[in-house]
Amino acid sequence: LLLPYKAKEFDKVILDKDPQGAWYSVRVCNMIIAFNKDKLDPKDAPKSWKDLLDPKWKGKIAMPNPLLSGTAYVAVGALAQKYGWEYFDKLAANGMKVEQGNSAIQNKLLTGEYAAAMILEENILKLSVAKKEPLAVSYPSDGTIMIPSPIAIMKTTKNPEGAKALVDWWLGKDGQKAVVKGWMHPVRADVEAPLGSIPTSQIAATKIKIDWKDLADNNAKIKENFRKRMMDR
Repeated sequence: LLLPYKAKEFDKVILDKDPQGAWYSVRVCNMIIAFNKDKLDPKDAPKSWKDLLDPKWKGKIAMPNPLLSGTAYVAVGALAQKYGWEYFDKLAANGMKVEQGNSAIQNKLLTGEYAAAMILEENILKLSVAKKEPLAVSYPSDGTIMIPSPIAIMKTTKNPEGAKALVDWWLGKDGQKAVVKGWMHPVRADVEAPLGSIPTSQIAATKIKIDWKDLADNNAKIKENFRKRMMDR
């Protein structure tokens, strides 16, 4: 299905890529913990995914719905792989709310309805840096959930040279700077991460390892497990 192509700057890509160049990570979204620093002292904010189980956060935490959001689905799958489904039983017992999406969560963080939440880093950076809102990111000590987006060339392409040029641009410095303008992380160490963030390599060093095949093969099962534990109570 895919046409292997060693991009001009193949060696500059520090995140996941096919050794033969059949596919590359081209940008990265991160699922993190966010909080409102006007309403919660940063030293008291949750520092790990396990911290969300602390009774002091009961009824004051939220996450996006993995039945509707692909990034939330990855986060649920990653945490289930790391801690087992018992983790979600405990989250449910601690009053974790499931929202339709990131927008509702960020708005309720701003009002103080939620003390902390699982949410995409880019949403928080955009509000905190560009709009000067008092939201902050906590990179979990037990691993940020890194969600790369791939780029690849189909073997059936009618313009392979044009496709190769596009891959080269996206993986080059200009393409990666365009990624950063969208508040997502680059896949090169020589392109700075978004303002307000930390280097991509630093996040990658402690990221949660994800079995992507399991997430692909067991989509319906994972969603059903989540629904029963978190939404049918």
